[in-house]
Amino acid sequence: MKNALLIVFLALSITVFSQSRRPVTSLHYQTQNVLEEAKLKIIDSLFQWQWDTLTVEWRMYEKYINMVYDAKNNLAGYVLQSWNDSVWVNSWQYAATYDVNNNRTSEIYQYWNGSTWKNSDKNIQTYDANNNRTNILEQNWSDSIWVNSSQTSFTFNENKNRTSFLYQLWNGSTWENITQYLYVYDGNNNKINEVWQKWATYAWVNTSQFIASYDNNNNQTSYLYQTWINNVWENGWQNTYIFDIHNNQTSELSQTWIDSAWVNSAQYINTYDTRNNRTGRLSQSWQNNTWVNSAQYTYTYNSSNFQTSGLTRIWNGSSWENSINEIYTYNSYNSPASELWQTWKDNTWVNTQQFNITYDADNFSKSYSMINWNSTGTSISSGDSTWYYFHKVTGINDMNQQEGSITVYPNPGKGRYTIMSKEVISSIEIYNLKGETICFDIKSDRQTSIEIDITKEPQGIYFVKIHIGNKIYSRKIFLQF
Repeated sequence: MKNALLIVFLALSITVFSQSRRPVTSLHYQTQNVLEEAKLKIIDSLFQWQWDTLTVEWRMYEKYINMVYDAKNNLAGYVLQSWNDSVWVNSWQYAATYDVNNNRTSEIYQYWNGSTWKNSDKNIQTYDANNNRTNILEQNWSDSIWVNSSQTSFTFNENKNRTSFLYQLWNGSTWENITQYLYVYDGNNNKINEVWQKWATYAWVNTSQFIASYDNNNNQTSYLYQTWINNVWENGWQNTYIFDIHNNQTSELSQTWIDSAWVNSAQYINTYDTRNNRTGRLSQSWQNNTWVNSAQYTYTYNSSNFQTSGLTRIWNGSSWENSINEIYTYNSYNSPASELWQTWKDNTWVNTQQFNITYDADNFSKSYSMINWNSTGTSISSGDSTWYYFHKVTGINDMNQQEGSITVYPNPGKGRYTIMSKEVISSIEIYNLKGETICFDIKSDRQTSIEIDITKEPQGIYFVKIHIGNKIYSRKIFLQF
């Protein structure tokens, strides 16, 4: 884009790395997240603090400096230093290259041995004519040469849908197959089949598969999971979904295959207001051949359809009991301003976590803070905060429009998030800090909101790519238990 924004980024945050492993991906994906969003922000430096629970104060931890960019503002390198209570000490160094389409083609990581930089590992990435990444080659530095470690290969169809994923390890002389995934799509680019296979000596062996179906509006109506046992596919579990005329999912039924028959497991019933905002969700479990209440969720929204509250209640066998309360506020641009999480304890709401974001007059983020309360909600047990320093060049209105078009909540959260857009979402991809794909090509079923679930992933930072037509947006989400 023609616009540019230079940020001197001062961050006060709990680090997600240990000194024993290369911490490149935090800064790299934070920076890529910013650049992919709008190509308006260039991080100049980043400082991190950790909260010391013994001294009850912020302590310097590490900083990213000497950050350089290529002519298209792609991050090309930086140096990471750690604080040893008296001076800054070199820790890691990063360098990257890109092709003419801004695809990252290589990354090299070096560590500081006390007197000089030493190679650690690198990766080389290739792309096809449609800018789909087709291969990732990982190498380690050993005995003064680069040695292959692993590689991941991808294939795509004419509609840019990924059709295969192959992971291989280097045994010293050749590549050995480990696992692969095969994908099939219908005429509307909906993924209808995903097969997982592992390599067994000389052949690929099926392990499990998913089969999905869709209605005429491309809403996913079923999701079947099967495992490969004794050379046949055996049912495991399935979900079926029902939608209203507005393509809102009104119910979800989960069933498990037991003794050659489908047995109910759980069901979810959703309600919506006249603006198609989901206002309620009832969770029930199947017990003794009847549906029994489990949990109930209630949501409210402002006039711009952004969620303002979320109440979770648990069924105690005879009545609903309060459990979790969420309160959200927004600024005049409908950008998230605060988020408060509370738990019900001793007949009152007790604060557990609080998040705040401030903005300047042009709706650029100035600060972000997170507070964890103790078990009684009376004092702060931990937290972090990030402060952004920058100067603007041009294109303020463009930035406001783009950043305000997508909202992810709750963020931070406990693994389940809702992504809302002013436009129809095509698909979503999720990556961890290592750049590994957690989920990809999640179809939104032609809706402006979609739910994602990463509760099975470890606590940390994840990045979400949101595809809307031919545009791609990136958002960072925090998973905290």
